[in-house]
Amino acid sequence: IKAPPFWPEEPELWFAQLEGQFTLGGITQDATKYLYVIAHIETKYAREVRDIITQP
Repeated sequence: IKAPPFWPEEPELWFAQLEGQFTLGGITQDATKYLYVIAHIETKYAREVRDIITQP
C-alpha cells in the first residue's frame, strides 16, 4: 500500500486515508493493519503512544 505521511494535526484524517489504502490493497486483518500503522508513524510520534505500540 502507499501510506500517506502521518499528519499529527489531523490523525483521524490520516487513519481514514490509511483505511482507504487498506481496502484498496485488500488488507483486512487487524494485525497486518497494526503493523503498517506502526511502521509508518515517525519516531517522535511513536514515543507519544509507546504504551499502545508495545502492548497492543
